[in-house]
Amino acid sequence: MHIWYLRGTRSWLAYLLGGLESREEIKAKQLEKVIYFAAWLVSAVDEDRRHVELPDLEKEYLEDRDLMIKQREKEIKLRQKDAEVELKQLEKDGAKESDIRARQKLIDKDIQMIGDRHTKDLDRLERAFETFQKLHPRMIIDDEELWREIKDRYEDYFTGGTGAEAIKVLIDTIDFDAEELILRDAIMNGLNGKALSTQRKQKAIKRLKIVASFNRKDKDERLVNNPEGDDSRRDSGDSARVAPDGPARRWSFCDFGPERPLSSCDQPQQSFESFARTWCTRNYRQQRKANVARSSRCPVR
Repeated sequence: MHIWYLRGTRSWLAYLLGGLESREEIKAKQLEKVIYFAAWLVSAVDEDRRHVELPDLEKEYLEDRDLMIKQREKEIKLRQKDAEVELKQLEKDGAKESDIRARQKLIDKDIQMIGDRHTKDLDRLERAFETFQKLHPRMIIDDEELWREIKDRYEDYFTGGTGAEAIKVLIDTIDFDAEELILRDAIMNGLNGKALSTQRKQKAIKRLKIVASFNRKDKDERLVNNPEGDDSRRDSGDSARVAPDGPARRWSFCDFGPERPLSSCDQPQQSFESFARTWCTRNYRQQRKANVARSSRCPVR
């Protein structure tokens, strides 16, 4: 995946993967986290199955939450009981008052840690269920513990992952023909009975340009950016539209807009002879100016 598809003032990849609804908008920085394994991307959600089984899942969630609360109370009571026995034994052994108070502080700290640990587990359980209820394609989660909790409990209801492979899976789920029709209709007539705002309409137009590029066909009604047709086009001599070292989707983003200027690292390098000539000329002129200035400051004898 080339970095130009991701970064820059116009992220072609972010425009391609973003949706019309505000919750489906994706920023380039979010995609960068996914590519570098710092966030997780939801590719597809079985919404029908989730809707049907949600009451049972909610019941299971409530049972698990109650069980965790009871476990927290039980563990705290057990630690308090052990602490009472321990403190009584210290008094019986004639320990100093300061030692008993110090031990009491350690016990209180230990009990606080037990409560905090269970509270953190409860919070993760609640956030996992709440996030699962509103889970949707293109959703990005950057909390690793939350993602693992959702994955462990509700893996059968969605697909997703991290890295470039997760982005590829999401692209494969897009029906470009249907998406182009949806975008054209939304731009002309709005979405869900409401006209798009100026900003959202501009984003939809930019996304339409990318989607339409994927749907572009040649004179034989074959998709120009169809990786499966590379061999046939190469055999027929249409080599101008086929990348020699990879599938079409690797290079087709170049057709989405004006050519991007080369970065400084990609600019043609100056030859050594030209560099040496320029450096010597500049250095000679600077040295000559320095000598003139020095001689003007010297007294005349």
